[in-house]
Amino acid sequence: MNIGEGEFIGFLGPNRAGKTTTIRFSSRVTIPLQPLFKRPDD
Repeated sequence: MNIGEGEFIGFLGPNRAGKTTTIRFSSRVTIPLQPLFKRPDD
């Protein structure tokens, strides 16, 4: 995603839907310590 100078974006969704986390990961403010998704045991 590219956001140009002077442009604004927004994320809409219910509480605890991961909006802030999405923004932090996409801006590399937060780096995950573990994989985000785990495959269920077979």
